[in-house]
Amino acid sequence: VPFQMGHKKKARVGFVYGEFVAQFGVLRPGTGIGADVRALKVKIFDLQVLRRERALAFARAELIVGYQDPGDAYSSRQREALAESWEFIADEARVRGISPVRYATAREAAIHLQQIAA
Repeated sequence: VPFQMGHKKKARVGFVYGEFVAQFGVLRPGTGIGADVRALKVKIFDLQVLRRERALAFARAELIVGYQDPGDAYSSRQREALAESWEFIADEARVRGISPVRYATAREAAIHLQQIAA
């Protein structure tokens, strides 16, 4: 959903329903984890600005992250980096009044959104 964020700035938001707004992203183990963290930070900042610009419109904001436990498929270093990255993103979101949630499958995330919309 596109939103006007300021005089000349626009942003896209993943999901809007009533007073609820959400952004989606993924956090994957491996070499691309830095890019995932940067993309999630941008989504957090977009939600923060949207809530600040339209404080009365959006009482609740979430960052919904696809995050599957890598198990033994990755090295312990990669698993640690993934866990640390999740904690960093979750803390950044909470500081800005955004609820971070993570789901292992798109189906679980969809059920979550259906419950909100019910």
